[in-house]
Amino acid sequence: MFVSLLGWVTRSSGLYSQPTVALAAMPHGMWFTPASAPTGAFQATLSEGAAVWEGSYDNVVDNMIFHFGLYEKAEVLLLDRLAVAMGGEVLDVGANLGNHTLFVARHADVVHAVEPWPPAVARLKRNLELNPDTRNVRVHELGYANEPGSLPFHPPPGDALGVGTFDDTFLPENRPAPVELPLVTADAHLAEVGAGRVGVVKCDIEGFERYAFEGMAQTLRRDRPAVLFELNPTEGGFTHRAQLEQTFPTDYSFYEVVTDPPWYLDLVFTGWMYGSDATGRYRIRPLHGFDRKNALALPNERDLLAAVQ
Repeated sequence: MFVSLLGWVTRSSGLYSQPTVALAAMPHGMWFTPASAPTGAFQATLSEGAAVWEGSYDNVVDNMIFHFGLYEKAEVLLLDRLAVAMGGEVLDVGANLGNHTLFVARHADVVHAVEPWPPAVARLKRNLELNPDTRNVRVHELGYANEPGSLPFHPPPGDALGVGTFDDTFLPENRPAPVELPLVTADAHLAEVGAGRVGVVKCDIEGFERYAFEGMAQTLRRDRPAVLFELNPTEGGFTHRAQLEQTFPTDYSFYEVVTDPPWYLDLVFTGWMYGSDATGRYRIRPLHGFDRKNALALPNERDLLAAVQ
């Protein structure tokens, strides 16, 4: 029985599959106690007291915020450091429920939260109401693409609210029926709303990122922002290096954001979570390969790596 229990704990912790990586990450973990989770709506405070968050413990985003203070913690902390280093306005493309927007609003002149899916927009606006000091956030209820129009949007499944997409080939299973939602180019939209200099762009739109950047070409050339994005090898994403380099202005360098896997020691009533979801740890290295990952495009004239590592 002891051997069986040890094998179960070892597999759940990551020690069985990748022991070296797991052991290196383990000391930086946090307690994870599912038994303490609320049964309905709750209010929590984002990491560093950034904002009040209202959620419901029935989906991945709220689940992670309740236990660890942020969803996609490593990505949010990196985005925040980029905002401090670059100054100017932040463009959050695929703002979803507002986790990234609310956290980075402290350090941005303006945050443009771009989100087309109405249920996500409603949650985002509710959390902004709870945080009156986030008056520098402007919510835009639309999506970005390489030409204006509309397309069917595939809503996320109920327990993973961050994976809605306009790409009908991107994780389509277990989704509700699509709904037609509006799309514009970022260049035209930012000019229309009178946006200032964009210092940082975060773009996570589930396989539609390249199309959004193609409609942002003038802004990228003019402002030369730091760009944190999800790299997806899809039709609307990036499948090879030349495609990436052609989409961005000249003199940009490309990196990948390496995070620790979300392993935990399952101790039945509690656990020790020690991946980047809990700790926020990440490493930046030159981009290698075109599998799905978080990537970073930085203008060569700015020495940014030391500021965000």
